[in-house]
This record gives sequence, structure tokens and C-alpha cells, in this order.
Amino acid sequence: MNYTEYTVEIRSDSGKTHRIVVDDDDTLYNYYQVGDRVRHHGGLKTYEKYDKSGDSIIFCNACATKCDIGDDVCFRCGCPLLK
Repeated sequence: MNYTEYTVEIRSDSGKTHRIVVDDDDTLYNYYQVGDRVRHHGGLKTYEKYDKSGDSIIFCNACATKCDIGDDVCFRCGCPLLK
């Protein structure tokens, strides 16, 4: 069985590297750009981009659903989207 593995590496200010690995879906890989500043939400185990001004999508930090940037709440779980 063949698949493509996409890896996003995030480096903290202290130099520690965190990896997000996804099989056969490049959405998250293409969402982040080199140099993006992100915030880690420890309780949710997610990362949020500080600057979403050029984005057309946003990920729900509660359930990881891809939502439209114009939405205020996630259509799947109803949680507020962090903008």
C-alpha cells in the first residue's frame, strides 16, 4: 500500500521541534508557511496561526474541522473559531 506522508515542523522559541504528521492529506501542510508564528494550545494539543489575514480557511481547535475563515463557530462541533 502506497501513501504520501506530509510533515509540518514547528520550532519553539526555545529551539524544540514539534512535528505534525498526516498521511495522504496536504491541507495542513499547505496551510502553514515557513516563518508563520504559531501559538500552542496545550489542553487541545493544537497549534494556531497568529496571522490569518491572508487565509480563506481556519481549523477548529476543538475538533480540527476545516472551516471557512468568515465563520465564527465550527459547523461540526459549534465551538468558537479562534481568530
